[in-house]
Amino acid sequence: MFALILFAAFLVIVLAGIPLMFGLLSTTIGAVFFTDPRFSIKIPNILLTFLSGIEPYMLIAVPLFIFAGEILAKGGAGRRIVGFTQSLLGFLPGGLGMPSARW
Repeated sequence: MFALILFAAFLVIVLAGIPLMFGLLSTTIGAVFFTDPRFSIKIPNILLTFLSGIEPYMLIAVPLFIFAGEILAKGGAGRRIVGFTQSLLGFLPGGLGMPSARW
């Protein structure tokens, strides 16, 4: 029930147009406040933990992967890679499914 209330509060904050970072931060502080009413955890510790969790090192992989896919699609390299794989494995049953199968 507590998680549902937190998710609903986060959803309301985001739908209100507040940036995602502040929505996550406010629900995090709210969760800490409701689970520890004495509020013995210091705000700077919460902020540092929050910011260390959203460092962009892994998050940058998603747009770069999309960018690489666009380069492959627009440049024609994707068609050439598929054609090469088709020429190597096209005669086998399964054809192009063979490179993606995990043994």
